[in-house]
This record gives sequence, C-alpha cells and structure tokens, in this order.
Amino acid sequence: MKVHNIKMHVFKVICIAVKNHGHALAAQINIMQALQYHEHLSEPMAECLAHLAKDFDHAQLGEEILREIAGKTFNAQDTKGPRAFSRFLVKFCEESPRSVLKQISVLLGHLDSEVGRRPSLSHDHVLIIIALVVSHAYGYGRSNRAAYSRTLKR
Repeated sequence: MKVHNIKMHVFKVICIAVKNHGHALAAQINIMQALQYHEHLSEPMAECLAHLAKDFDHAQLGEEILREIAGKTFNAQDTKGPRAFSRFLVKFCEESPRSVLKQISVLLGHLDSEVGRRPSLSHDHVLIIIALVVSHAYGYGRSNRAAYSRTLKR
C-alpha cells in the first residue's frame, strides 16, 4: 500500500466495520491469516490496528491478536512465520506501545523458548519490543525508537 490516502481510506473502512458492525472476529481471523501467509502485510496490519486503537478508541482487537500471537508456536522448518510475526509486533509496538505494554507479560513466553526446543519469535525482536515499551514509558520520542527499527533491517 504505497499511496497514503488509499491506505488510510482502507483502514477507515476496516475500523468502522470492526467498531460499529461487529466484524472483530472476522478481522482477527483475517489478520492472523495475513500474518501467517503474507509476510509483506506485517507492517500494514500493525498500522491498521494502531489506527483502530488511536482514532477509533477500540484497542480490544489489537490486544486479542497479541494474546493469540503469544500462544502461537511455530514449526522448526518455518522461517517466514516467526519473522512476519516479529515484524508485526515491532511495528505495532512503535505505533501503539500502550496496547503492547498491557500484553507484555504474555509475550515474554517467546523470550523463554529455546531454538531447539520450541521455535519462536526472534529473541532480538522480543528485546526490541521490550526496549520500545520502556522508551515509551519514560517518554522518549519517535526518533529514539527509529534506531531500534533500523536494527531489524540487518
């Protein structure tokens, strides 16, 4: 979604459907499937959920998706899935750190997992998420958060 105006209108349609017309469950299922099968949709889905939380005052869907991600396990052969979910979590934390802060305790289970025992999200990404939440708690601006995001590009 390269054109900002079109992206914002699509987000608005999704947000109105979720908030006013009871499409939260359908949106949750579709977002989880998009994250699982389409790696390029990680950041737009996070932006949409942050838009829903900020502009439509409906953070429940984002928090429910965070709980579902926290309970997710990945196959040892799956390399795209954990990477896509990690990118989603980092972007969602950048956009809506308060929602992630509420669910950080359930996300810490991915930090405890070992690569050989239970494939999970990247430890680096979980630590970046924690750093972003802490930086938000102490009031650092977006410029400091951008430094953490650049480490993902490596």
